[in-house]
Amino acid sequence: MSGGSEFLNWQYNQNPAGKAVGYNAYFNGLLVAHYAVIPLRAMMFGEEAFGYLSINTLTDPDHQGQGLFTRLAESTYSDIKKIGGEFVVGVANENSVHGFTRKLGFQHVSLLETRFVIGFPSILKCDLDFESIWDSATVAWRLDNPTKSYKYRKKGDRALLFSNSNRFSSLIGEVPYKSLPNGLETLGRFSCMPKLWLGIAEGMSWAGTLYALVPSKLQPVQLNFIYRDLKGTRSLDPTSVRFLAMDFDAY
Repeated sequence: MSGGSEFLNWQYNQNPAGKAVGYNAYFNGLLVAHYAVIPLRAMMFGEEAFGYLSINTLTDPDHQGQGLFTRLAESTYSDIKKIGGEFVVGVANENSVHGFTRKLGFQHVSLLETRFVIGFPSILKCDLDFESIWDSATVAWRLDNPTKSYKYRKKGDRALLFSNSNRFSSLIGEVPYKSLPNGLETLGRFSCMPKLWLGIAEGMSWAGTLYALVPSKLQPVQLNFIYRDLKGTRSLDPTSVRFLAMDFDAY
């Protein structure tokens, strides 16, 4: 779990899709474990679906090995299923992915790719098992992350979104241009510099770009896209998923 109170207020309370759902565990009045998910909409198997993104999990080292993570998570999933949640997705590193798959029944869908790219890939229209839905309200909320700053580059009726840092920009996603909030700055003079891209690239065209795919063994952290169905036993085809950096909170 990361970020100060302003970030957590943005993440937990200001999402137009709904507020965070989660549980805490206490020992002698002290918080020793926490788990939370936030809502999102997605196109799944050709239909719009309502689900949740797993975001924050934390257990005090002195209270690990007691099953708190599993109990808090299962309580959370029970609650969101009652209010219409159809699925949970998340991004887990190599240390936590086995807890989700072995203890909570998540599907390990795919590793996220890391690329450095010059140019601007395009999102193609195609049928996918999973793709996040972004509208004007959720785009405005996503770009209001108090710990980050963002810029865009117009591409026809679409807009490429970039997260800025002192060293380089990250290409985090693509949305309809009309969904952008007023006052967002354009990318400007850094548009020809290499960009970091992170995600699952199905349904994207890299034609006209130059890119280097970073081998997983050279990545400081390997990130994994995970999924749990709350309606039945559906699984995702790894070759039919599009999941970009803007779909989770790292950038």
